[in-house]
Amino acid sequence: MIRTRRSALLLVLAVAVLLGAALPAHARFSDTGAVTTAPMRTVDVLPPTNLSTAGTKCVPVHNSAGQQTGTRLEAKLSWTASPTPGVVRYVVSAHVNGTLYPYPVAVIDAPNTVARDDYDASVLANDVKVSITAVTGYGWTEQSVLSGSIRC
Repeated sequence: MIRTRRSALLLVLAVAVLLGAALPAHARFSDTGAVTTAPMRTVDVLPPTNLSTAGTKCVPVHNSAGQQTGTRLEAKLSWTASPTPGVVRYVVSAHVNGTLYPYPVAVIDAPNTVARDDYDASVLANDVKVSITAVTGYGWTEQSVLSGSIRC
């Protein structure tokens, strides 16, 4: 008896599912609404400009006996800040014989626009140029044009 009821109930449910799936739905989607658009602004990061190596010079290095033992490059770079809002730092990069040196020469926090450092002047046996890259707080960057070759 239980088996018969169970079989009958299963048959009724199967027929209901099949017939229910075959009938069209009665729901209607007629609600409409206005779509508003938000204005989109794009930001173009502008590079630093007017890169200058004025003030860069080579100075003889002497030992305690007064003999010249080498030459020191006193590098000074200056530039005009990028006008892009959100610039947080400038990365100074060296380009040696046309190839970008793999590590930054210096990282300068904005709004500073001057970098100074000393190097052994023997680096100038190569063709050395520099560039300045503006870095924003949201990670966008833009590199300046290359400086002229640095000479003593």
